Amino acid sequence: MIILISSIFSLSVFLIFLLKKYQTLCKIEFVQISNSRNKKTLNPQKPNILVICSEIGFGGREVATINLYNNLIENGFKTSILVSQNSGMQQQLKNLKIAHYSIFSKRIFKKQRFWGLTKNILKVCNENDINIIHCNSWKEIIAAKKAGKKLNIPVLLSQHDFSRIRPKYLKNLAAVFAGSKPIKELIKQRVKNIKIVEFLPPFFNAQPFLNFDKSLSLSKEDFFKKHFDIELEPNIPFAVCIANVAKNKNQTILLKAMQKLIYKNNKPLQIIFVGNNKGEYFEECQKLVSALKLEKFAYFVGFSSLTAEILFYSDFKILPSKQEAFGIVLLEAALMKKASIGATTTGAENVILNNQTGLLFENDNANDLANKIKLFLDNKELVAKFGENAYKLVSENYLPSITIKKLEHSYNQIIQK
Repeated sequence: MIILISSIFSLSVFLIFLLKKYQTLCKIEFVQISNSRNKKTLNPQKPNILVICSEIGFGGREVATINLYNNLIENGFKTSILVSQNSGMQQQLKNLKIAHYSIFSKRIFKKQRFWGLTKNILKVCNENDINIIHCNSWKEIIAAKKAGKKLNIPVLLSQHDFSRIRPKYLKNLAAVFAGSKPIKELIKQRVKNIKIVEFLPPFFNAQPFLNFDKSLSLSKEDFFKKHFDIELEPNIPFAVCIANVAKNKNQTILLKAMQKLIYKNNKPLQIIFVGNNKGEYFEECQKLVSALKLEKFAYFVGFSSLTAEILFYSDFKILPSKQEAFGIVLLEAALMKKASIGATTTGAENVILNNQTGLLFENDNANDLANKIKLFLDNKELVAKFGENAYKLVSENYLPSITIKKLEHSYNQIIQK
């Protein structure tokens, strides 16, 4: 009898411990930041928005989400943002002094798990009188739809890439904003019961490029020596590849194209690779640089906030990605009046209109990429013309000031239904 009572007591203590642990995991945290950028003049006539991005990492989706949030705030929307604790997204929000909500999540068996996500979305919605839930990843959609159904709030999704375009996630959403035209067509093919499916270009920070001061005192060679300790050869053309060093970004195909140009076609070219450069794929790139004898031509400099300056000094931009939802860096290059080269069957086709704003090479084909680069190297006037055309295309179609008007129109459509 004593043993039974002792066992029941131990089990009760253990269950209480588990309950408290679960309550801790489910707890939502509001990170208030002094001098927060959230404090803007609000327009009470506009709907209140909850932006959610629950991804742990930090890449193009997260950059676009932060820019979405900033543009909503700048245009008078009362906007709250919910992210995962200790994620790359949360760290960036802290760096930018943006107040936000955060929830606990953890990778278990390679899958990201949440505790009490629906409950916490409900809490944020009630506290902030939310009218629209705007998701940015498939991971939060099911929980957001449950919360939206309880509160009779429409749930939307910005589909930034081609991942998880399935009825399970997208059905019964009030709207889906596709990050490129091919994504929009794929959504329409696979999911039939979405009220609004629109192409909405990703938000990006255009101001550093539109307001760039071109009267820089440093020469190209001095700039790269000062900031990256690289000694560029002044008489050799210089292009830039801005993308995280990752397999889908396909930097190796560009290295192979460089080898052909330099050693077979006698067309020397220097390329600066800008972007996070950690992991096995970066090591593969480093080995390939050595094997192809490109040490004096290919430079991996890691992440840099000097994107506008790097583009300014470059002759043109190359994005070799074999998978690319849109390519914000192409918008940035266009605003610096730089022509670009990108791969077919990718989101690069949104900005690179072949033989108008740049050149498209056959996806994952090093020989064709080399040929396209050679065409640029042999025709500087063509490169300049394409750069001007790219600037016109982006400034007339893809600036955030244009995109926010499209988004606000869609918000109003949804609220009125």
